[in-house]
Amino acid sequence: MKKAILLVSFGTSVEEARQRQILPLEKAVRRAYEPKAVVCSAYTSPTIRGILARRGISIPSPEEALTSLAQSGVTHLLVQPTHLIPGQEYEGLRALCSAWAGRFRQLTLGLPLISSPEDMTALAKILSRAFPTVPGQAVLFAGHGTAHFANAAYPAMETAFRILGREDVFIAAIEGWPTLEDAARRLQKHECKAVLLVPLMLVAGDHAQNDIAGEDPESWKSVLTARGFQTKCWLSGLGEMPEIHRIYLSHIENADRDAAKGGIS
Repeated sequence: MKKAILLVSFGTSVEEARQRQILPLEKAVRRAYEPKAVVCSAYTSPTIRGILARRGISIPSPEEALTSLAQSGVTHLLVQPTHLIPGQEYEGLRALCSAWAGRFRQLTLGLPLISSPEDMTALAKILSRAFPTVPGQAVLFAGHGTAHFANAAYPAMETAFRILGREDVFIAAIEGWPTLEDAARRLQKHECKAVLLVPLMLVAGDHAQNDIAGEDPESWKSVLTARGFQTKCWLSGLGEMPEIHRIYLSHIENADRDAAKGGIS
């Protein structure tokens, strides 16, 4: 029996963010599972892989990684996405794993970061500690967003903060709902003077640096500043936080435990 864990990320073209927010999660998984299992990684974005290749950094696609693992004799494979929600990227990965299931004795797919009410509660507690209440200031978390129904995780996460008593925390999505406009209206009703913008993303890459904190008039910082808020930006992704690593590790542990049932979990 030869076991492996494949970590699948979207990837990022911002090398500092990759070094600070993707690689530490990969190292945490290696510390937990090597040498009992081979730990490797893949990026889903062809654009990101192409950019990195031109810099001399070779990261395989999930298909390429699966091919390599099968050829190397891996019999038991656990694929763990680093995605935040089970949206379109996760559905694509699930379909890929289903297509490849026959190439391994056992192939198991882990769950994204936010996959249950328990995940939401755990994440809300972690972020509440990281960003405590400051009088006169609200915290606006910026998720990526998706057209997939899994986008409902964002307003559900805001509810998780409310249950913890955090009336000063709001969540919106760059490419989904609630929108920045929705958040801006609620911030004005909250009557805060300052807003701290925080990426609700594994990686604070291009979206964080441009869509959220950029100088363009349409960036979140510019829009909120134009509305009279004192706007500050936090440009670190969730991948820098060991507490977040522990949630992913718990998902790997749960998937590994359930793998005895066989097939795609």
